[in-house]
Parts: sequence; structure tokens; C-alpha cells
Amino acid sequence: MTGAPLSMMELATELLSCGATVSAVVLSKKGGLMSELSRRRIKVLEDKADFSFKTSMKADLVIAGSAVCASWIDQYMERFPAGGSQVVWWIMENRKEYFDRAKPVLNRVKKLLFLSEAQSSQWLTWCKEESIKLRYAPTVIPLSVNDELAFVAGIPCSLNTPTFTSERMLEKRKLLRDSVRKEMGLTDNDILLISLSTTTRVASLYSAADVYVINAQGMGETFGRVTIEAMAFGLPVLGTDAGGTKEIVGHNETGLLHPPGHPGVKLLAQNIQYMLENPSEREIMGMKGRKKVEKMYLKRHMYRKFALVLSSCMR
Repeated sequence: MTGAPLSMMELATELLSCGATVSAVVLSKKGGLMSELSRRRIKVLEDKADFSFKTSMKADLVIAGSAVCASWIDQYMERFPAGGSQVVWWIMENRKEYFDRAKPVLNRVKKLLFLSEAQSSQWLTWCKEESIKLRYAPTVIPLSVNDELAFVAGIPCSLNTPTFTSERMLEKRKLLRDSVRKEMGLTDNDILLISLSTTTRVASLYSAADVYVINAQGMGETFGRVTIEAMAFGLPVLGTDAGGTKEIVGHNETGLLHPPGHPGVKLLAQNIQYMLENPSEREIMGMKGRKKVEKMYLKRHMYRKFALVLSSCMR
């Protein structure tokens, strides 16, 4: 397992809970996850070269968690030419510079995984332009809302107990909302729009908010985990009509979409005004978004797809 973003750490935790032996090769220690890896008892290989390669040779699977793993994969297969048949590569980026970094080894790994259909389509287009033929068709595995946030949002999950049922957590979420909004000086007549660039106090912010804005530009978000998290808390989403956002957000159903770039500025302003003036529509869209998360974007949905991929790759 290479890389250590949040999603890979959560995957390692799930594999450990199933009785797997997991070693993580951390290509960068930035991001503050090292202490959490230790807390979760995930074995971290300090060496990113020979020792990690020797450990990987003994593994049933090597799961790479980012396009930036390309150099490590290339070096690994130089030392162990058959190693490509072990590698499942979960690519989380959707910019051309990441494709250019990854393309020398794309056709040598066993399986590519992407986060959205838009991302998969874009990478396949780039592969076609470069005459790169993949070993197998890629699989799309979207991210999910983790159980900790689902629990606070009042969505049934593994953390519920007879004392803390999902119904009880919905009541607590309402108390949390009232408390945070009071702290912010907001009244019932105020509307709070949020767009997060932080990973702290997110449950409090989601609970206090009325609308979520994801104004990603260019190709848009590869997927947008914050989008499904906001929807889990019953927030309608105002997002760009691009990338993974347009797959998650149903226009006029779970939120409103606007074009990226300058043409979208005026429409985004209009959409904000619409949300301000139509609280009942905010609530309806928010509830539809929450139901969509419960149907498609919980942990069990993601890991069911992952289990199928991993079992097929180990045959």
C-alpha cells in the first residue's frame, strides 16, 4: 500500500478489520496523518526504496493511492518485473500533468480505479491520444461518507448503539446546529453558506449550515468528498457543472449547477439568491440529497465495490 491520504488510511483500517496484514509506504509525511496511522496500528515502512520493494514482493496486492505513486511503481517493477500484476492503482487526480507523470506505467499495472465516470472518461481519452492500451478496463469506485460523520448526521451506521440510535443522533444534531449558530450570532432568518477548505470541526459547520457551495473550476472536482458529506447533513449543493460534481448533484433535485469560469459567476449569484428566498426548496433538495447519500455513498457501498475488485485481482 503506497501513499497515505485520508482515503487510503481508511481503506487500510478496513482491511485490518478483516484480518489482513497491511503495510503502508508513506511517500510524503505532510498532512498530519502519521500519528493517526500509528493510533490505528497501521504499520508504516519508513524506507521508500529497497525495504518497501522487498515487502511488496511478498504481498498479495499493492494498492497505490495517487498518481504521484508512479515513480515508486516504476522503481518497484524495475526490481520485480512481474510486480505489475500485483498493483491496483486508485488514481485520485484529474489533471494532465498527473497523467503525464503516470503514463509510463499505466499499461503495466493490473487494474486502474477512478473516483468518477468523468475522471475515467478523461483518462481513457488521454490514453487513446497517447496510444496506451490498458491491461483491463478501469473501474469507478466513488468515495464515501465515513461512519464518524454519518453517525453525527443521524444516518444509520456501524457506530450506532441502543443508546445512540440514528434517531437520537438526529436530535443531537439539531442541538449542535442551534449551539453553533448561536455562537456565530445567527438567527433563524439568517442563511449560512459554507465552502470548506478545512478538515476540522466539519460536523459542526455542516450542522449549522443551510447551503453548501462547491465552486471548483477547470475540469471541476475529481469527485468531491465534501459534497457528499454536505448532502449527508441535508444541505442542498450549489456546484459547478463539471467533473464529479455533476455526477453527484442532480440539478433542480439535490442542488443547482452553474458553469465553471466567468459565465458561471452571475448564475451562481442567482442560485444563492434563489436559496435565500426559498427555504422550503432548500429543505426539499437537502432531503433528496441525504437520501441519495444513504442509497449510494455510504461506507458499505464503497467497500462492496472494492471487495469485488480486490477479489478479482487476486485470482
